[in-house]
Amino acid sequence: MQVPGSSLPAEHDQGQVLVPALEAALRQTGSASVRLLLRQFLADNHARLDQAQLLGWIQYGQRYAAQWWEPQASRHASLVKSGPSDAAFFREAFEQNTFTTLYNRQKPWRGDLARALGNSYLSHFEDSGTIHWTVLDSRQRPVGLASLSGYSRDNARAEVSLGFPGEVAASTIMAASLLVLRFAFSVAKLHKLTSYVYEDNGHARDFTKNFGFDHEGFLADHYFLPPFGFVGVNVFGLTRKNLHQNERLRRVSARMGVGELLDRQLDPMLWINAG
Repeated sequence: MQVPGSSLPAEHDQGQVLVPALEAALRQTGSASVRLLLRQFLADNHARLDQAQLLGWIQYGQRYAAQWWEPQASRHASLVKSGPSDAAFFREAFEQNTFTTLYNRQKPWRGDLARALGNSYLSHFEDSGTIHWTVLDSRQRPVGLASLSGYSRDNARAEVSLGFPGEVAASTIMAASLLVLRFAFSVAKLHKLTSYVYEDNGHARDFTKNFGFDHEGFLADHYFLPPFGFVGVNVFGLTRKNLHQNERLRRVSARMGVGELLDRQLDPMLWINAG
C-alpha cells in the first residue's frame, strides 16, 4: 500500500495505521468520524508533509466525503446506501415474480446476502464499479431499489437501474430517479448514464423516455435468462450535455427539493472542516 500523494511506503509513516482506522470509523459511525480522524492527522502531521503528500491525503479523504456514503435526500424520497440491515427487504422484493420479471431476471442471490451487502456498503463506487441504494419514501419506509453498475472510469459511464416491488407514489419514483441523476452527474462526475429496459416492460420504457433519456436502439435476444429464454432490451442513454439542456427536468428537481443535478464545485478542504 502506498501513502496517497507519496512515493514512500506506508511503513515509513502513519498511513499503515490510518487507513484501517478510516475504514473502521466508516463502518462504525460513518463519514463524520472519518473527517475527524483526517482532520486530526493533518493537524498533527502538517509540518512534515510536503504539498504533494498533503494534497494526496485530502484527495484520499474525499473518497469518504458524506455524499459518497450518506443518504441522498429530498422531500419525497431518499436513497440510502444498502447494507446488511437491508437484506430482508432485498429478499422480499426479489421473491415477488412481478418485480423480478420487470427489474432483474437474473438468478437470485444464493449466498450470505447480509454479508454481501455489508461488503458492498464498505466498497467505494470508483473501485467496485457498483453502488446499491434502498429507496425510502417520505415516511422513511423502504419502497424500492436503485443502483449504478458497470462503471467505466475511462468512459465516465455507468448503467442505472431503479425498481419498486409495490405500489409507490409517483412523487417518490420521480424524486428517487432525480436523486440517482444527482449522484451520477454531481458526485460521481459521470458523462453518461445508460439504461437497459426489457422489451416487454412498456411502463419502464415510457418512463425512461419521458425522463429525458434518448432511445438509442434495440438489442434483440441480448440476454439468455432462464426460464425466460433469450430476452431483448431497449437501450437508453442520457449524457451530461442533454441533462444540461433539459430545463424541464431541472425545474422539477428544484421543485421537489432534490436540487442541482450537475456538478457543484467544492473547496477540497470543506468536507474535512465541516462539522
